[in-house]
Amino acid sequence: MISLSLDSINEDVHDYLRGVKGAYRKVMDALSYFEDYNGSLKKLGIQTIIMGPNLDSILDLVEWAHRRKLSIYFMAIVEPLCVSLQSNWYTESDYSFLWPKETTKLYNIIDELIRLKEEGIDIGNSSAQLQTFKTYFTNPNDFIKKQKHCKMGDGMLKVDPRGDVFLCAEKGPIGNIRNNEIQDIWLSEKAERVREEIKFCKTNCPQLINCYFEE
Repeated sequence: MISLSLDSINEDVHDYLRGVKGAYRKVMDALSYFEDYNGSLKKLGIQTIIMGPNLDSILDLVEWAHRRKLSIYFMAIVEPLCVSLQSNWYTESDYSFLWPKETTKLYNIIDELIRLKEEGIDIGNSSAQLQTFKTYFTNPNDFIKKQKHCKMGDGMLKVDPRGDVFLCAEKGPIGNIRNNEIQDIWLSEKAERVREEIKFCKTNCPQLINCYFEE
């Protein structure tokens, strides 16, 4: 499966959130290419972050994806990557505009997403995960995912604009793709040490409600 980031079916909203004029059109072009030449690709989808500026277009995006036979997966907005912020970033920072302010509207939209999923619309999240988004958006500092072991180190690999590679943003880089091959970084002793740290980490980490959610 290949999933492309698309935060709104409204071109201006998507480009604004991505900070690059023309980003929306690039996504549309890429989707067309994959649809025409997918070969052995089993599923094509889009990934959308739920946040304040795109809240009004979430349901329109689901309808659009369904008509185009695309899967759609939602993530809750969390602290922006590669930015050092306080825990209350969503209320007192330059990024607070990303946080959904209209709680009732947010809850209604999430409830509708659950209803659509249960009717058979191809929404990649489980109903339990969508319900958990409501808990998280109510008070993100109180939210904690109480799982025995964090599995982020087993399947997550993030590369920042400088080329630094992370298994977890909180644990520091394990290498840099400008200096080493990606497979060497992944299999390095440093990566193994960080995996052990991640495994037993008890930090209140909202990343675990998105890609690494466990019911």
